[in-house]
Amino acid sequence: MKNKLIKGMLLLVMICMSHTVVYAETMQLIYDGEAHLYYNDPINLYIDGNQIITTVMPPIQFDGAVVVPAREVFSVTGATVEWRPSEQSVYVHNETSLIVLKINSNEAWVDGEIKYLNMPAKLINDKVMIPVRFISEALGYTVDWSQTERTIRIKTSDSDQEVDSNQSDDINVDNTDGNNSETPIIDPNEDSNGIQIDNSQLDPWLYSNSIYYKSEEEALILNSIEGLEAEHITVEENYHNKQIVIHLNKDYSQYLQAGTWEKSIGAITKLQIKHEALETQIILSTSTVQALIVEAQENQIVMKVVKPSSKYDKIVVIDAGHGDHDSGTTYSGLKEKDLTLSISQAVVAQLEADPNIKVYATREDDTFLELMERSSFSNEIEPDLFVSIHINSVDGNAAASGTETYYTEKADTRNKTFATMVQSALVKEFGTRNRGVKANTFVVTRYTNAPAILIEIGFLTNEGDRVMMTSPDFTSRYARTIYECILEYYAMGYHLQ
Repeated sequence: MKNKLIKGMLLLVMICMSHTVVYAETMQLIYDGEAHLYYNDPINLYIDGNQIITTVMPPIQFDGAVVVPAREVFSVTGATVEWRPSEQSVYVHNETSLIVLKINSNEAWVDGEIKYLNMPAKLINDKVMIPVRFISEALGYTVDWSQTERTIRIKTSDSDQEVDSNQSDDINVDNTDGNNSETPIIDPNEDSNGIQIDNSQLDPWLYSNSIYYKSEEEALILNSIEGLEAEHITVEENYHNKQIVIHLNKDYSQYLQAGTWEKSIGAITKLQIKHEALETQIILSTSTVQALIVEAQENQIVMKVVKPSSKYDKIVVIDAGHGDHDSGTTYSGLKEKDLTLSISQAVVAQLEADPNIKVYATREDDTFLELMERSSFSNEIEPDLFVSIHINSVDGNAAASGTETYYTEKADTRNKTFATMVQSALVKEFGTRNRGVKANTFVVTRYTNAPAILIEIGFLTNEGDRVMMTSPDFTSRYARTIYECILEYYAMGYHLQ
């Protein structure tokens, strides 16, 4: 009888263990294809004062950072957590922020910007584990850590919450965004406290007070350079390289010393001065896509690095689908990536011919961008419209044909409005079957902040559509139609809403 009782108790314990994770001091962790033993003491987790006991995996300390099971922890805060196995990415978002982390990648997308973290998301024991501090702070929460109690406290609002007096930042290694320096280039006549200083203390590229950064105006100043006028300066925006090249009209080496200065100041991350081909160039590297406003003020040239939306009144982003190793749909030697690039180049050229519209292209050649990179690129620029160009196909159904335009349902309904305008115009221009305006959750329409649409002009697998899309005048007609829709959108004042 006693043996039966013991066996029964053992069976009950085994059944319970099969449904609950036992938080022992020693655990086996399987990640990156290998098994590892974990010896650290358990970690306590509190959200808004309430203790959270996770069941799929406990919080663990991994390479100096604390990682937690994504959905089980952050859904408690009211955030939405989505795991997309095809992308090997986890999406975490609330009403104000979106964070995308890719497994084993040290780059994260945070509200349309690339941030860098020391501890990437990991698949541990087949569970998605993410760095708790990085995600919490990106969502706007505060995080406190007590090393002595091995306790994390997350506060999602400004409401009062008990804070441990022994808290420290011992695990705070995963919240870097790769841009920690806030030290500005100083005005050449004073230090950061407004005290007059000797010019010999300045950085080597500052020469004869001819160039310096004026913090109150957030601008680079070219000072008292004889013969230099604002109208003689041309600006080249190499936006894919996040670089602005300022071409002066001749060699000003007697005023500006050649050299390179690397330090973050506002959006500028590096400044280089070069003298070549009888001209002086000032090359600015920036953390995000930026534009440059050049103004003359008395004997100075003031150059302000600003967001594109602060310089241009009307901005459009054109996105050519696929690229490089991602061919998209293919048929009889035709590749979607080539067709979308050809179409987008024609649309960009049509828009560039209009001096009132600034256009940016997500890709200008056979390169590849991740879907979130396309949205991130657009969100940096803050355009009025985002147009993604694609080609359709369907295997085993050569009869399927026609044009369809997609948007994602949002509180801002201008995306649907513009999609309807484009769909109607393309069907009228090319006489294709009208497959309608459709709602979908494509990444580029969902996570792009601007009104965004995705166009499928026709099917490569349909002979009639294929002949149309490979005709000599197709791209020019397509470009003109999209351009006219954009003009109508602006004329109706939708961009002002």
